Amino acid sequence: MPLAAAATGVVDHVHAPAELARLLCGLPPLTTADPDEPLSEDPAMDAVLRLLRDNFGIDFSLYKMTTVGRRIQRRVELLRVAGLPEYLDQLMDDPDELHRLYQDLLIGVTQFFRDPRAFEALEREVVPKLLDRVKPEDELRVWVAGCATGEEVYSLAMLFVEACAARDRAVRVKILATDVHQRSLEYAGAGIYGEDQLARVSPDRLERFFTKRAAGYQVAPELRQLIVFARHNVTKDPPFTKMHLISCRNLLIYFQPQAQRAVLSLFHFGLVAGGTLFLGASETPGSLADEFATIDEHAKIYRKRRDVHLLNQVRLPIAHTPVRRPITTIDLPRAPGVDPLLLSTYDQLLELFMPPALLVDESGALIDVYSGAERLLEFKPRRPTGNVVELLPPELRAVVAGAMQRARKDRRPVSYSGVRISDGARELSCLVTVQPLVHPRTGASNIIITLREMASGDPAQPPGEDAAVPPTAASLERLSMLEGELQYTRETLQATIEELETSNEEMQATNEELVASNEELQSTNEELHSVNEELYTVNAEYQQKITELEELNSDMAHLLEGTDVGTVFLDRELRIRRFTSRIATVFRFQHHDIGRRIGDFSHNIERPQLMDEIESSLRRGEVVEDEVRDRAGTPYLLRILPYRVVQRASGNGHGPGHAVADARIDGVVLTLTDVSALDKARTRVEQLSAIVECSNDAILAVDLGGTITSWNGGAEQRYGYRADEAIGQHASMLMAPDRAHELSHHLARIAACEKLEELDHVSSLCRHKDGTFTEVSVMISPILHHAKVVGAAVIARDVSRLTRMQRALEDEQRKVRTLLQRREEFLAMLSHELRNPLAAIISATAVLEESAGPHARVRRCHGVLDRQSSHMKRLLDDLLDVSRITSDKLAIEVEDLDLRGTIEMAIETTSPLFAERGIRLATRIADGPLPVKGDGRRLVQVITNLLANAASHSPPGTSVWLAAARDGHQLHLSVLDDGDGIAPELQPHIFELFVQAEQKLDRSRGGLGVGLSLVKAIVERHGGTISVHSDGDGKGSEFRIALPAGRERRLGREIPAGVVRAPRRVVLIDDQQDSREMLRMLLEAHDHVVYDGADGAAALRLVEQHQPDVAFIDIGLPVMNGFEVAQHIRQRPELRDVVLIALSGYGNTSDVDAALAAGFDEHVTKPARLATLQQILGRTRPRAGEVDPRDDRDQES
Repeated sequence: MPLAAAATGVVDHVHAPAELARLLCGLPPLTTADPDEPLSEDPAMDAVLRLLRDNFGIDFSLYKMTTVGRRIQRRVELLRVAGLPEYLDQLMDDPDELHRLYQDLLIGVTQFFRDPRAFEALEREVVPKLLDRVKPEDELRVWVAGCATGEEVYSLAMLFVEACAARDRAVRVKILATDVHQRSLEYAGAGIYGEDQLARVSPDRLERFFTKRAAGYQVAPELRQLIVFARHNVTKDPPFTKMHLISCRNLLIYFQPQAQRAVLSLFHFGLVAGGTLFLGASETPGSLADEFATIDEHAKIYRKRRDVHLLNQVRLPIAHTPVRRPITTIDLPRAPGVDPLLLSTYDQLLELFMPPALLVDESGALIDVYSGAERLLEFKPRRPTGNVVELLPPELRAVVAGAMQRARKDRRPVSYSGVRISDGARELSCLVTVQPLVHPRTGASNIIITLREMASGDPAQPPGEDAAVPPTAASLERLSMLEGELQYTRETLQATIEELETSNEEMQATNEELVASNEELQSTNEELHSVNEELYTVNAEYQQKITELEELNSDMAHLLEGTDVGTVFLDRELRIRRFTSRIATVFRFQHHDIGRRIGDFSHNIERPQLMDEIESSLRRGEVVEDEVRDRAGTPYLLRILPYRVVQRASGNGHGPGHAVADARIDGVVLTLTDVSALDKARTRVEQLSAIVECSNDAILAVDLGGTITSWNGGAEQRYGYRADEAIGQHASMLMAPDRAHELSHHLARIAACEKLEELDHVSSLCRHKDGTFTEVSVMISPILHHAKVVGAAVIARDVSRLTRMQRALEDEQRKVRTLLQRREEFLAMLSHELRNPLAAIISATAVLEESAGPHARVRRCHGVLDRQSSHMKRLLDDLLDVSRITSDKLAIEVEDLDLRGTIEMAIETTSPLFAERGIRLATRIADGPLPVKGDGRRLVQVITNLLANAASHSPPGTSVWLAAARDGHQLHLSVLDDGDGIAPELQPHIFELFVQAEQKLDRSRGGLGVGLSLVKAIVERHGGTISVHSDGDGKGSEFRIALPAGRERRLGREIPAGVVRAPRRVVLIDDQQDSREMLRMLLEAHDHVVYDGADGAAALRLVEQHQPDVAFIDIGLPVMNGFEVAQHIRQRPELRDVVLIALSGYGNTSDVDAALAAGFDEHVTKPARLATLQQILGRTRPRAGEVDPRDDRDQES
């Protein structure tokens, strides 16, 4: 960028950045005109524009004055002159500055394929269609206006060449590229561009359409021959016609609107019908948009719709100067030339140091001679030529001609040594060098021919030089003959040219005559054109009026229809002039009814006097407005208005020319507006008002400041104030003094549009007029008007009674929770206290069973003890489970099960009961697995309860049927008996807690009435259902269970867990002596070695001393409880293999979790049966390498 700025020639200083800073600080302030006064309003501006127009033929007054003024202001500031008048003086004195201003005003910003998306759209949408439209014998014509330096022209040419190649079709394309700036046209015609200018050109196009030169890249001939560059001013010169495509990008934006329209009209005239107009990104057809169809709005590509004459409407306001005066007409001093003394010095230096040389152009014409080389030239006496080859002696002609040919082709110096020439006195051997001189910018080249004498010691052929072939006599003769023939040909060609020039002069004379005739015709045409313009102007005015009337009528029709109001216009005879479709349904109008009297039509409006009211409005000018209904009940707002026509007259005595309005009635306007929505809204408002007024709740409205704006009857009852007393007062008077601030806080939050769900029910204290306070529940909600919060609605409800009831209910709930907690504690204590003696009884029974002999009485007593203790344990478990159900603490441990195994376990458990009562149990179990996802222990409990219930209520000798099957995604299980049955009135309540069938005083069937409640709760926890059916007392009953089927699983071969293959070393700790001794005797009866103790300290000592396989430890121990014992044992690494089993009367889920957390491996609830203990012992292994514990026990004893 700094180099580009320096290249403009207007830079005053070029320094390093640090020096520039110091220079800027030392510059004086600018002395330009006031920036608030635009230059476009300066009188000197017109003189500057005239000076530019007279010298360059361009009227810049057609350009936007802001842009022109900005450019001129820039030059004023650059030159640091006082103002525009001073700058005008400088322009008149300095033609170079005038030219620089002219250059600056012509904004030539262009690029190859500028705005790539637009060129892509042109390539895709326009170029192919243009090529397809052109006939093979026709020419496709393109005009690029304002082409600047030609980048855009060549871009378009590339698109057309590529499109022709893609279609494999030769189309003659001619592109006319015009601009007002001659130097830009010359630059574009040369077609040489630098690499930075070709940045947007793809590598493929660069290789195909450009040739690398020393000064850059030159356009290929196939592209250049399509384009004709010419100077043309679009604002002044006639347009080119019959164009298929006109491209004028980013030029119109600098013109004033009228000039833009004029240029666009010229483009419209120049385009054929259907031709394409390609504009810049910020340009549009403007007021001529109707004459162009849009092809691509983003790319600004348009198509001419039709051929229509537009030029007469867009004449420019400024007449153009027809003759362009050269800049030399201004009497200005010439710029100083080159010093002649310096030129003489240059010539002397060339004579001293320059070898003999000849300077020629590319065609061989002689330009200059140096250092005596003129002695070698031979001028003919007649018809001298300027070609240097013909002026040289014969021995040099062939050498120089060949060297020049090679130099032009290779663009490098060519040398020949040993060339023999004679200067008249002696014969010399010379080195002839021909070297091209290429201009660095334009690429034009001249040729310098130098001759150096070779000394006798020089080699015959220096390195890199060619040896000259000495011409022979024959070759010289042949060369002379060819030169003669060439000279004859040239003379013949010259004669032909002269004949053609003569013919051309004759044709020019004829053409001048035709031009004169054409001028006469043009004069006549201009007169006709003037008349035509006048007619066209009048016609355009009428057309504009007609268009305005049509638009007005259309607007009125749309307005009347858009209002959705039934309207009919009547004249003085009450004939229909116009009506809307809305009223046509009421009066049954048709379009052909215009002109008929309205009295001829019937209508469905319930208003008999309607016609009288219309006539009264016409005669007396009365306005009727009332609400009416049609026969269907639809409400309408009826309005009958007189149609007044205002006439204006002058001269009523109030002064000359004073206008007076005289209105007369010229008809009637009847409107019917459907007010159904308004009627519904009014009805709804009345309903809501009635609801509010009749409500016992206090309903009031307040503004955001807290002032009461609305008051209902409920508020009057609640607070004691009448509406006239409350409205206008602050709402804080209705609240307790210590809570008055709450309302302001709530209103502030509502005004801030916060979400206030917590304001739906706010407890507060309201103050009555008599000073008493009442507890109320307040609901506050915002009042919106046009989506803006303007206040709040407050609803206050007396909740004093409800509050008292709620408090009483909370007190009762607290008491119930206390009782439930006490019940839970009591049941837990009862369970613990009952399980410990029950455990001793069961253990003792087991010991008796092991030691009993064959005596029948003893075995019978043992059976009674076993059954009754089992029944007591089951009742205790059911009672605890019911407690868990009522407190929602029943635990279900879900796993994949096979219901068949669960049924077998239940049958095994209840078999003694069926055998004792003499009842047969029959089963129908479906083949295949019965998968279920549930708690196996609880499901056994369900089936056991149902079987035990059936056995208890069935007489001996009967049967009970147990059936199980799978039906799709459900498992069905049923228990059917022929027992006592269930009364119909009892069946709906049979699953309720403590509900039992009526029993005799002896309660021979026993039970607590909790079993079926427990069954129902467990089944429902498994996602199933249970139902009962009985035909009545004595007819048996059937219980049906439906459970969701689970996933089938493959069951491996299970190893029984209760087989103990070797005796175990056992530590038994229990503070209940009977229970401990009975359990010890039972384990020792099965060869296990048992060490027992009664407290926690004994437990630690025995475990450390004997390191048993299993330790059964009670939880509630003196000295140290079972949890602490387990924690101490788990802290000893040598005791980590001891299996710890918690043996406790506490069996809640929390008790089990606490035991496992303390370090126990398993929890067993008392009373524990021998089978359970054997299963646990069977899962343990005796320590490897230890002696038989029986031997250890013997040693101790």
